[in-house]
Amino acid sequence: MTLAASLSDPRSMMLTLVEAGAHLDFRNAAGQTAIHQAAKLGSDVALQVLLTLIHPVYNLRPYVLSANGSS
Repeated sequence: MTLAASLSDPRSMMLTLVEAGAHLDFRNAAGQTAIHQAAKLGSDVALQVLLTLIHPVYNLRPYVLSANGSS
């Protein structure tokens, strides 16, 4: 998911990954989630997709901190 966040148009890739069971809160080796990666890269599209996919049913928090303490 973090790699998909770096694509110029990540919508279809992210939806495909979620449908295949990818975890939205997965962290890469640097401790970053896809939301961290999308924000770091300034990808408004990826952020919009990710925030739309996050729902209370998943018990995910988009404001979690990365391994180095940044949000």
